[in-house]
Amino acid sequence: IGIIEHRAGNFDRAAQAFKNALSIDSSSIRAKVNYELSCTNASKKAPLGSQHNTQVDDTKTLSQKADSVFSIIRESEQKRWKNSQQTFKDTGVIDY
Repeated sequence: IGIIEHRAGNFDRAAQAFKNALSIDSSSIRAKVNYELSCTNASKKAPLGSQHNTQVDDTKTLSQKADSVFSIIRESEQKRWKNSQQTFKDTGVIDY
């Protein structure tokens, strides 16, 4: 629901949907990222007359922020994977 609301430009509703998702599963990284993006977009929502002119700039900024967030998540996942691999090496168990 949150993604649908976000794509429709209903950022406040999207943020509420992602907040509800986080209340169910607080470890969901996707819900956290989408909640933050929705909150950011809700605070930047322009009046109807100027929305068309700033949409391209907001898309670039949003894309840059999303790239930064995904980069952080990717690094975190790589560290987690390396740590799990180290655990297997330490136990001496070979997993085929």
